[in-house]
Amino acid sequence: MRFSKAMKTGAGLVRLADGSLLSVADLPPRDTRRWVASRKLAVVRAVLYQLRSQEEVLETYSISDAIVIQI
Repeated sequence: MRFSKAMKTGAGLVRLADGSLLSVADLPPRDTRRWVASRKLAVVRAVLYQLRSQEEVLETYSISDAIVIQI
C-alpha cells in the first residue's frame, strides 16, 4: 500500500492517516540492536508513507528483505 504525495508535509516529515506526524527524528538510530515493536513500527511507517525507501531502510539498518516482509 502506498500513500499519496499529498501526505508529505515537507522534507523529512509526513502526516500519518491518524493525523499524527512522523519525522526522520522519530526513526531509530542506525546502530539499533534491540528491535522493540515501536521501533519496527516507526521504520515500517517510514517506508509505507514514503519518508524513506525500502532499499534505504534495508541498507541503513543492515536488515534483510525477509525481516521487512515479516513485519
